[in-house]
Amino acid sequence: MSDIKLNIFDGFPDGLEKLTAENIKSYFDSPSLVFVKGKLDKPVFLSTLLHGNELSGLEVLKKIFKYSQEHILARDLIVFIGNVDACEKNQRFLDGQRDYNRIWSEGESPEHRLAKKVKEIVSDRKPFACIDIHNNTGLNPLYACINALHNEYQYLASLFSRAIVYFQNPSTALSVAFSQICPSVTVECGQSLDMAGVEKSYQFVLDTLNHSDLHHDSSKLDIKLYHTVVQVKIDENQEYDFFPNLEKLTFVDKFEQLNFTPLEPGFVFATVNSPNVKLSLFDDDGVDLFNDYLELVDGQLLLKRPVTPSMLTMNRSVIRKDCLGYFMEEVKKISSLIE
Repeated sequence: MSDIKLNIFDGFPDGLEKLTAENIKSYFDSPSLVFVKGKLDKPVFLSTLLHGNELSGLEVLKKIFKYSQEHILARDLIVFIGNVDACEKNQRFLDGQRDYNRIWSEGESPEHRLAKKVKEIVSDRKPFACIDIHNNTGLNPLYACINALHNEYQYLASLFSRAIVYFQNPSTALSVAFSQICPSVTVECGQSLDMAGVEKSYQFVLDTLNHSDLHHDSSKLDIKLYHTVVQVKIDENQEYDFFPNLEKLTFVDKFEQLNFTPLEPGFVFATVNSPNVKLSLFDDDGVDLFNDYLELVDGQLLLKRPVTPSMLTMNRSVIRKDCLGYFMEEVKKISSLIE
């Protein structure tokens, strides 16, 4: 297959304040890198639209554009505008495409080659920090994710949120790749186009641009650090529902409200009509830990250990293309995560 064209812009395109998902390809007809000059050379790398239906990044981009018309940025900014084809259709990614946040490791697809090119171009500029803007489909608080536990990474994430999630799976995510280059953070800024999340993300980008360094004693930060322990996936042949249904695997009422809520052993996660539950809980090594976390008792799927869910969603398209959500554990001592 042919390579995906990567546009390079020296400065923002004119009229960006009118940018929408519907007209995005009149500004960016393919994935694009935008280089914006600031006072300092070492740039912040800002990634948007890795998922085409997560539109808050577009609003943040428009706010930064407006700011740049009146101010010189404190340091250089490089913006990656990702899956514009999916954005135009309001889809996470299109049929026949790869997920743009699962292509940042070795691979031979056109999307992998695109990611490799972007990574090479940006890394040559020795970035100061990487920020990847995302939305959740389910109900979640605003939170940040990191993929390394260095002080600078925790401090950068703390500028966005007190709640910080450490994860290493999926290892093919952009933030994982860039965590090997510079302090890197994913910001989960609520549901798409939630204006509180947009404003928080915009201020976070400006704050990062204005920092001269990110060195900070992480032990003095007022943060709550979580570690993602398993990804919860539903087999494509498993029938399920989120409302009472005796014929299907049925998840608990007010399912998405469980996100970032500590749950204790014995909590009823779902009810089932068959002992053959096609639900998997994969750890970072791809090992299914279903029996470590869940047990079936009298038609109820019960937790066996304390967990805090995140990114639980009732969106069937996201469940099919990605997962049902994640289980996390709160980190009391960072040493427990370091082998």
